Amino acid sequence: MSLTLARKLLSRNSLVFWAVLAGGITLVIWITDTTQTALRAPPVAKHEPDYYMEKFKLTITDPQGVPLQWLEADKMLHYVDRTAELTAPLLRAVQANKGEWRVRALLGSVESDQQINLTGDVTVEYHASQSVASALSLRTDQLRVNLADNTGATDGPVTMEQANARVSAVGLRFDLNQQQMHLLANVRGQYAVQ
Repeated sequence: MSLTLARKLLSRNSLVFWAVLAGGITLVIWITDTTQTALRAPPVAKHEPDYYMEKFKLTITDPQGVPLQWLEADKMLHYVDRTAELTAPLLRAVQANKGEWRVRALLGSVESDQQINLTGDVTVEYHASQSVASALSLRTDQLRVNLADNTGATDGPVTMEQANARVSAVGLRFDLNQQQMHLLANVRGQYAVQ
């Protein structure tokens, strides 16, 4: 009777042994295959910031060190590809006649050192001096600004107000150096006589 029992135990252990061995081999094959698949797959590029700034102000000067432009924002996320995202950006540019242009938006993105795309409640104002209210105000939802040559453009709806006049249009091109604005299409105006 003990010989029969010994054969049964040996036989069960053999089955358990072979089952564990087969399961182990299957696990090793699965891990090897999974690892090699992961190594062959191209890495997923993450668009994560390499640094950020809060409440910053950048000043751009002429060769003599005279300030010409300022870029401020509540927050900037900078990325390795030299792009950046801005929260509540404010661009300011001083003109030769000492007037100042101010461009505000809810959001901005920097594509290069000179190109900024602004979105959300974009406002452009011209101030003749610090003590005088804005002589010109322009509103749109999107605006591209080139800091290198002080130009900008939008293809969206635009509303411009100056003194007693209000003009709406679709599309705008401007050059701050030449103090020129071109409204592109569907231009309509209202003038209030005082």
